[in-house]
Amino acid sequence: MYRAEGYLLGEAEVLTNLGHTLHEMRDFEQAVLILRTAVVLQGKAGNHRGEGAALTNLGRSLAESRRYEEAVGVYQRDIEICRLISDWHGEAVTQNNLGLALRELGRAGEAAAAHAAARDAFRRADDRHGVAMALNNLGTALREGGLGDGSDVLEEAVALSRDLGDKRGEGIALTNLGTSRLQAGAPAEAARMLTRASDLLEEVGHTHAQAGALMNLGKVRGVLGLTGPAIEAVRKAITLFRTARDRHGEGRALFLLSSTLWATAPEEAISLGTAAVAALSETDDEVRAEQATALVTTMRESVNGGGLSADT
Repeated sequence: MYRAEGYLLGEAEVLTNLGHTLHEMRDFEQAVLILRTAVVLQGKAGNHRGEGAALTNLGRSLAESRRYEEAVGVYQRDIEICRLISDWHGEAVTQNNLGLALRELGRAGEAAAAHAAARDAFRRADDRHGVAMALNNLGTALREGGLGDGSDVLEEAVALSRDLGDKRGEGIALTNLGTSRLQAGAPAEAARMLTRASDLLEEVGHTHAQAGALMNLGKVRGVLGLTGPAIEAVRKAITLFRTARDRHGEGRALFLLSSTLWATAPEEAISLGTAAVAALSETDDEVRAEQATALVTTMRESVNGGGLSADT
């Protein structure tokens, strides 16, 4: 309709909104197709703010599709537009998203720089919630990249979120800080943090983040020798990942549970491992899919060769 009447900007806005809706519905493939067109039309219409909005959503949909290299390019273009129109808050959001994509590509130093830029831009925009989020992601990027344990930054994120009464932000920051504590050899402290994180995220109804906290809690309980509670936490994480329609998270949790149950329930472990392979393959995580496949093969050989009994 808009194209027939020559209303280029109107069509661009409709497609931008449609792409956003498709993203929220987790139909990322269609969202990418629609948003690519929206970006072009917004540019032709000379609507920089609309072009930036379309680019933001396009980058997010590409990242959710695990097309991180493409997402990085889109985010970098979005940042250029934000600076052109002096949209500090928009730049902060996109810098944060850029950092997340770079982390997935293993480019930890660049990711940390992007999250630090996001923190600074959120401060310029006077968004303290955004600052807490950026600190959280900065601390995680530092830890994952071996650039420090990130604890001081994550502790600042926890304190700021708590000061703001942001239970969601506090829960996410505690999840990351608990993971850092585990890697630092303090599993008991990590367990307390992750338990608190799960409780906070359940309270605010953030199913997806709670699933991540519970999966990490399962790992910590395993380290502490609490096998039963560890299995309970990971089973609940699987359920929550399914509720959130996150097949990749579900696959990682299935893989973890399969590994945990191998010694005591090999038949169930094989079934779970097979399901993990399917989920991870669907989301193009080739490394974890290969690891899960190798585990399933080993378990089957062990059972068939008499190394383990199905009744063990």
